This record gives sequence, structure tokens and C-alpha cells, in this order.
Amino acid sequence: LSRPFDSVPNPAVRDELIFLQFARLRDHMPILSIALILTSIAATTALFGNLPYAMQFLPPLIIVMSCISLAIHWHKRKVPPAVADAFKPLANTPRVAGLLGLIAGIWCINAFSETEQYYCVVAPVFVALSVLMAANCLAAVPNAATTAVIGTITPIAVKMLLFPNLGIRCIAIMLIVIGAMQLRLIYGKFDETVRMIAVQQELRALAATDPLTGLANRRAFDDALARALSSATGTVSIAMVDLDGFKPANDQYGHAAGDAILVGVAQRLANLFPNASCIARLGGDEFAMLFAPGLNEVAAFDAAKAVRAMLALPYTAEGDAITISASVGIAVSPVGSPAEALIAMADAALYADKAARRSARDMRRATIAA
Repeated sequence: LSRPFDSVPNPAVRDELIFLQFARLRDHMPILSIALILTSIAATTALFGNLPYAMQFLPPLIIVMSCISLAIHWHKRKVPPAVADAFKPLANTPRVAGLLGLIAGIWCINAFSETEQYYCVVAPVFVALSVLMAANCLAAVPNAATTAVIGTITPIAVKMLLFPNLGIRCIAIMLIVIGAMQLRLIYGKFDETVRMIAVQQELRALAATDPLTGLANRRAFDDALARALSSATGTVSIAMVDLDGFKPANDQYGHAAGDAILVGVAQRLANLFPNASCIARLGGDEFAMLFAPGLNEVAAFDAAKAVRAMLALPYTAEGDAITISASVGIAVSPVGSPAEALIAMADAALYADKAARRSARDMRRATIAA
């Protein structure tokens, strides 16, 4: 019953599709329920006195009560945060749609057989209108639309095809053709929705990704930091990284070599911190990392040492070994702190680290010169 969703290979697309289709079904269910209630009442009124009381009232009563229950149930629902919770009602909808469709189809067969010749097509017309409305409103769940159409039309079409009147047979054929066309449109709309979500996700990824390194960009980093500060528990730790000696290397070896160094830095950071919440290139030779929630201050400063050691290893560009270094600024803040304050702390620590490293280099040079 979940095949259309399972046929979507991309898990991220499938999850977003489930949430979207849940919202669509929730919005359409009250309207569909009201339409089916009115149609059932109208059909019962039109056929009044032509059927035994049980067959006259029981099937439409079941449909009306079920629709009232569904309308109340779905009207109160909100899109749940978990995919599994959103998917469960989508998976159950085809069963409900198929059962109600089958009840309507059986009721229609009896109405078609028992009523006078003048009224014999009244029930099929009402049911055909109902199933088309149901199919349109259940487009969010293609299998629900399928079970509703097949469960309703099949018994009616079979009964009408066996009727000796050629006109009635033609009506049965048209019911089948219209139902098939409606389902084709629904599955086409479903596929179009899948493609739309995939394109939207690609555009969002491009908007949040640095095109050279494949890391997150500044906007994505700011968003990830804001989410971490608002939802995480414990502390939030970030590291700001600035490459020392990158500009001279870029000027000496060219932009292609500089790009290769930046890509190498990105790969090393990603390998060094595979569980980081976000690793970003902020621009130029500046990088930033948002560590997993709860990282304490000691572990954060150990991570800074690891970054300096890893990025100081030689890079290869056009056969030459290029060595640069990195300055790192760490900031650890309780949850709920302003993002701007945390970034300012990390920047201050970065500039202090850069100044200390520059001072140490100058001292070494002075010692060597002496």
C-alpha cells in the first residue's frame, strides 16, 4: 500500500514528500467528507422507496458516519514532527478508501438491480461522481485513490456490462475509461510532486554549499549555529580557522594551486571531525566548525590542536610540496547564548592565536639571526 512512497529512491525527498502529502490529505479530507455526505444523502433521497429499507439506508449510513468521523479526526490533526508518524495515516488511508468504495459499489449494484428501469442509472451516476471527487481529493495518496476507484467502479462496471441494454454497457465502459484516466492523472501529479521536491532540495543544497570545497557556506553555518543554540542541551562549541601563509602560496603557485589547497583543507577537516554538526568555508581562506552538542571546553581545545597539526601537513600542487599553517579560535558557550556573541568570542580567540603564533615565529627568527 505504500509503494509510491517506497519507489522514491532519495530518502530526503521521500521524507519531505510524506510530510507534504500528509498536509495535503489533511486539508482535503474535510472537504471530501462533506461532499460524500451530501452525495450519499442526495442518492438516498433520489432512490427513496425503490429499495428494501436495509439496503436503502444502511450503506449510505455507514458512509455518512465514516465521513463524519474522518472529517473530525483529520480536522484536528497537525503535521507530526516524525516521518513515521506522518506516514502511518497515509499507509492506512488506502484500506479505508477501498472499504468505503466497496460498500458504495455493492450498494450501487443493488440499487441498479432493484429500482425501476427509469431509475436504474441514478445510483451509478451518483457513485461515479463520488468516486471522481474522492480520487481528486485523495491524489496525495495515489494508492488510496486507486483502491477507492477500483473498489467502487469494478462491481458497478461488471454488473452494468452484463446488462442486456447496449446503452448501459456503454456507460459501464465510460466509467472504466474515466476512472483509468483519472488515476493516470493522479500518478502523473504524484511523479511531478516528487520531481518538484527533488529540484527544491537541490536548489537549497546549492544555496547552502560552497561550490569549491563542497562544505557549507556562511549562511548555512549561521543557520546551523542558530538551531544548535536554540535546541541543544549543554554547551555549544565552535572553531574559527584562518590559514596562515595561504596568500603567499596562492600568489607563488597560482590560483589552481590555491584552490587545491582549499579543497585539501576541507577534506582534512571533514575527515578529522566526521561527527561535527557543520563544517563551513566562510570565504577566502576562512573556515568554521560547529561541533556536536555537549563538547566540553577541554575537548574543544584538544580539537583546536588537532586542527593545527592536521592543516600544517604539506599539500601537493603541481608536484611541489606546499606547507602552510592555521590559526584557530575556540569558543564554548551555554545554550541560549546569542550567536553573534559566540562568533565574536571565537574571532577574538582566533586573532589572539594568530598574534601569538606570529610572535613565536618572530622570536624564532630573532634567535636564529642572533
